[in-house]
Amino acid sequence: MAVEGLGAGRGGGRGGGRGTQQRRTYGDLRGQPPRLALPAHAREHRTVCGPRRAARIVAHVTTAPVRLLFVCMGTICRSPTAEGVMAHLLEHEGLTGAVTIDSAGTGGWHAGSPPDERSTAAAARRGILLEGAARRVRARDFVDFDRLLCADEANLRDLRAIAPDAAARGKVRRLREFDPAAVAAGTLDIPDPYYGGGRGFEDVLDLVEAACRGLLADLRAEGLV
Repeated sequence: MAVEGLGAGRGGGRGGGRGTQQRRTYGDLRGQPPRLALPAHAREHRTVCGPRRAARIVAHVTTAPVRLLFVCMGTICRSPTAEGVMAHLLEHEGLTGAVTIDSAGTGGWHAGSPPDERSTAAAARRGILLEGAARRVRARDFVDFDRLLCADEANLRDLRAIAPDAAARGKVRRLREFDPAAVAAGTLDIPDPYYGGGRGFEDVLDLVEAACRGLLADLRAEGLV
């Protein structure tokens, strides 16, 4: 199924999905980063990325029990923030190899670009690393991932529109559905901070952190981690 027509040519969100087509499984990062020899089935997912991100990619990228894809529109603000926050949380909790995560976008205009520098700076102030490159959602993501977690209602509609079947549509959720406070308030979207000021990026981090903690709690409740 082609996904080339998703999204209007807007600058917000992390455009174009991670053109770097790579996933990462989070494990023990102590000591020197290993030299990674990815098997043939995983090589197509390699990305130009920072050394810390590279150190987190292991040869069994397709065998982690839980596979999560965070999705926004452009893949430079919200979804890489969610990926970085979840990575930070998994490392802190010592969940070695328990979850494979990646991020992508419904639009392709930022493909290959790094995360927005404002997102990166806001995350760094909290000790969270954002890295990698944007790519666009592709049809195989509905097979490769167990959950596709969207930033907002528009992303939700776009993904469900291209999902190949009912089972694939059932994998698509909004990330804030895992934040009980957001559910109670009925505010499940994560606003796109691209055109706003610096405070917007801090707000996104607050929303994403709460949602990712709820997501991890849900995975634990289901016995998946």
